[in-house]
Amino acid sequence: MARTAEKTAQILTKLYNQQFDQDSLAPFRISWPQLRSIMAVPRLDEGVIGDINAALSECGQALVPLSNFLLMAREDDFEHYRMLPDRIVERFIPDIIDTFADDDDQELEAEE
Repeated sequence: MARTAEKTAQILTKLYNQQFDQDSLAPFRISWPQLRSIMAVPRLDEGVIGDINAALSECGQALVPLSNFLLMAREDDFEHYRMLPDRIVERFIPDIIDTFADDDDQELEAEE
């Protein structure tokens, strides 16, 4: 019988807390086949991963799907990574006012 996303999230949380590789309370990788085995399902899809993440997010945890494995981590595991400054993000924001102005011009031309 397949496990629910909530039960799987509880198991992943227990694994996060368990000591292995001389470490505990640390991010870990889990293979796709391992997660399928834990859930007792033949396939995992985006919906199932989303449901697991919804259950994990209540505890500030996340399961990050990657090509070859999944990463189980807590939000604070990522706090030491650099933060993208607003000044850099602003360089990639489209100029919305010009875009809307161009659209208005096209509408006026179509009406004429």
